[in-house]
Amino acid sequence: MKKLSCLLLMLVCLVAMPLGAQTTNKVIKSWNLLTFSDETVKNLEADTEHWEYNSKGRYANTQPNDGEELKANGVVIKETAGLFIGAGMEAGTLLLRHAMGDNNGLQMQRNRPIRIDGLLAGQSVIIKMISSSKDSHGISEVSNLEGEVGESTYKAQNINTYSLRVVADGSISFTNSGGVVYKEISINEAVADERPQLPKVRISQVQEVDTVINGMDKTFKRISLACDDPQATIYFTTTSFGNIKDYQQVYKEAFLVERNCYLRAYATRGSQYRDSEILQEYIEVSLSFPSEGKPWVLDPEKLDRGAIATEISTDTYLISWRWLVDDPIDVCFNIYVDGEKLNPSPLRKTNVSYRKEGIEKIEIEAISDGQAFERSEAIFLKNAHLEIPLNRPASGSNESGDYEYIPGDCMAADVDGDGQYEIVMKWDPDNQQDNSIGGYTGNVLIDAYELDG
Repeated sequence: MKKLSCLLLMLVCLVAMPLGAQTTNKVIKSWNLLTFSDETVKNLEADTEHWEYNSKGRYANTQPNDGEELKANGVVIKETAGLFIGAGMEAGTLLLRHAMGDNNGLQMQRNRPIRIDGLLAGQSVIIKMISSSKDSHGISEVSNLEGEVGESTYKAQNINTYSLRVVADGSISFTNSGGVVYKEISINEAVADERPQLPKVRISQVQEVDTVINGMDKTFKRISLACDDPQATIYFTTTSFGNIKDYQQVYKEAFLVERNCYLRAYATRGSQYRDSEILQEYIEVSLSFPSEGKPWVLDPEKLDRGAIATEISTDTYLISWRWLVDDPIDVCFNIYVDGEKLNPSPLRKTNVSYRKEGIEKIEIEAISDGQAFERSEAIFLKNAHLEIPLNRPASGSNESGDYEYIPGDCMAADVDGDGQYEIVMKWDPDNQQDNSIGGYTGNVLIDAYELDG
């Protein structure tokens, strides 16, 4: 009987949720903290015992909060109803920005948890926030939530969006790391998306176009896109990084591509249809030069990951690395500190700050299609710079007299092809002069230095 029950349960699950079923997010509850109603502002104005208006367009608390829902004039502030801010925020550290335009929001200048009750496992919590100063801040810790938080996620004065998942039914909380402004908080749940999905965009035609611009031969590719739904709108971008919707433009007619790039495109058609899958194609364009009259393929330097850990205080490091031109379009990264993985989920950026004393080893792992394909060890910059000893050329003499060499301009290049940059430096003689002036100078010399000298 137990086996039959298991079989029936499995069949019910298969019927209730077909394999590969599509889902979409439904907003259950949201807090838009960018605007406050006239009613709220009137109550704040009237409640001089608890709130004080300042010249910067903010209402600041005049007494420590009690950990309950925020009130003004004895009435729960409807914009923050359901948000329970940790008690004990001193006067002037809890502010409602209502007349600061795009800078509006709920400002907290002390680290306190915000609690939300009555959530269900599997729901998602989306938090949009920004640091209230030039320092990097964000969500430092959470309760009954999972997702990427902590120092590696902090940003300075850019919008920071956290997407967290409720672990179990009940209350959740999240705590800020410093002065922040909450812009929007929403609770979402995944629901079955029964809408038909649009067909995938395809490249219908690729034509090579040769032309001459400023006396130089140029080769372009003219790209035509199509979708089998004639009423769909196609969006595309040739920007390889970031979300396609951050860089998209409407496709109206065939367009020219003049450099190697990743083309991304998708189709959309109103709320009654699901967007198509995203087309991703690498477009390769050859280069040609008038001196040779034949095409040349762009061949960038084969650099390594260039991982560096810069000590910015006694216990804090800025960890940074390269996003290489030939990285896969879906590349993301993991960070390992002394063998322990730092980030809960792969990163789509190339720098984080991390606080810990006594670090011995930092490694960057590159991932594509869910598989690691490279692991690089970072070098440490203890004093936020690298000292490279110079080998000054010998002095010389000519018709203008004796001269010595002084360091001139520098540039970085991988001279020996080992994947690491060298410093190419020009040595100028101290009797240098403009070539419009007659006379003699010493020779200009070029040196290349490895980063270890």
